[in-house]
Amino acid sequence: MWVTQRINIYDTTGKKRGYVRLAACFTCPGDVDAFRRDYKNFMSKVIEKITPICAHGGLTAEGTAKSASDSATLMEAEKMLHDNLNRIFHSKVYEANFTNMKVRPFALLKNGTFYCEQVLTNLYEAYSIVLHDRFGR
Repeated sequence: MWVTQRINIYDTTGKKRGYVRLAACFTCPGDVDAFRRDYKNFMSKVIEKITPICAHGGLTAEGTAKSASDSATLMEAEKMLHDNLNRIFHSKVYEANFTNMKVRPFALLKNGTFYCEQVLTNLYEAYSIVLHDRFGR
């Protein structure tokens, strides 16, 4: 079963900038569990990857690295985020939320979280509601 969901996109100031329509294919209730497990696993790995940069203040508020070595690590984290996000949602979610919006995934929001965390939380919650309605999970 294809599950589609319209997700609003906001910039780092909270202003609505547009939306993206996402689709994911779930053929059985086990796919729902796999989606949730994959999502949590890859997001924790992405945050783990950039934690050392943050620990020594190597990240700007705009989500860029202050040094070349931190830049390489940050690029790896962004690639990991890109590949996994698009894989899990079966669409170009990364491009819609980061590339097209010209917002860096690791830009810091006023609440102290990364922009990508907020985007992914919103996506996860939206899909969870739809999946619960469709599969009772």
